[in-house]
Amino acid sequence: MRNLYPLIRSSSTGRSPFAGQFTGSNAGVVSLQRVDEAAAVATPDAIGSGTWMEHGFDELAAEQEYLWPAEGEVASRDEAATANGLITAVEAEEFLLTEAASLVRATKTSYEHSLTTLLAWVHRGPHANFRYWVGWTVLGMGDTVGVAGASILLGEEIWIAVAQALATGLAAVTAGLAGHDLKELRLARQRRRDPDDLTDDERRYRRFFDDSSPGDSLLKIVAYLSGTIVLLIAVGIFALRASIEGGLAGLVFGSLAAATALASFMNSYAHADEVADLIAVARRNHQQSVRAYRRISQALPLRRRAEALEKAASIGQEHALRGQAAAHHVQAMKFQSLTANPGVVGHGPSSSMKPAPASAVGDGAQKPVGPVSRHRRLTKQAKEETK
Repeated sequence: MRNLYPLIRSSSTGRSPFAGQFTGSNAGVVSLQRVDEAAAVATPDAIGSGTWMEHGFDELAAEQEYLWPAEGEVASRDEAATANGLITAVEAEEFLLTEAASLVRATKTSYEHSLTTLLAWVHRGPHANFRYWVGWTVLGMGDTVGVAGASILLGEEIWIAVAQALATGLAAVTAGLAGHDLKELRLARQRRRDPDDLTDDERRYRRFFDDSSPGDSLLKIVAYLSGTIVLLIAVGIFALRASIEGGLAGLVFGSLAAATALASFMNSYAHADEVADLIAVARRNHQQSVRAYRRISQALPLRRRAEALEKAASIGQEHALRGQAAAHHVQAMKFQSLTANPGVVGHGPSSSMKPAPASAVGDGAQKPVGPVSRHRRLTKQAKEETK
């Protein structure tokens, strides 16, 4: 709708559009001359309800409170449409975000529960993981380099020699994993307790305290298999080196291969701790759930819709305030017109008259629902759903 009074809505520069139109200085200040005596004439009771001119100004003021919000609605229409177009995508992201938040709370509870309940049974040091993986890698590379060098000297293709060497190195460190089972069996026997003596929290981890270990017989089988692997690797490297560099070199490299496998056994034995593994898994699950929650919270539909709603709300609020300011300017023009015509309307209302203040103009009118109202309503609904 086009504004029929462009001067009234031209206050976007921050300077009053009526500056200089009042009697007196250019700043709009009215000068009153000093006199020995003065007489004021009250507004006649016959026009106590206001003249047609006053009613016309009141309507113009009320019009401003509709014209400006209407223009704000037009200015924010694209942002509001963008926000509404993202509703479906935002609902999906909010559902995933709610599920992710639930998972964060669940994993946090699980981690804290396992930590407080089982911390006394942890035997692994704070930097054991780093030492274990460094040792595992170095020991594996030791056997790998020895086999690869002998195979290449024997005339084997490089890629075949390297592949076979990697497999041999992996077999050597894998054979040492038997130490892990042996250590866990020892720790399980230390933790063994009667089920009736367990607390409510410990019953959740009953498998750590009952006699559910595989037993010595199964452990012996695993140990025999691991020893066989170590022996085969040592004999193989001995034969390979002996055929190239002589028996002494074969004995040296075969012994080093066996020592590497045994060192892997000790490395696994020192690192093994089933309780610490459970706590570490719970901690890792919680960290992963937190990362997933942060990733979903930064999804583009959520961010773009929030930006669009905030921009639309700001535009609507700006135009609403400008409309109120324009309405007050119109009221000022009305009173200035009354001041310029004392012979018709007097110098002011009589004591029996109580004219409505300028701030009350348009208060009884129904305000249009703009982006600000929609944004606040949607924000309130979102907060209630979160609760």
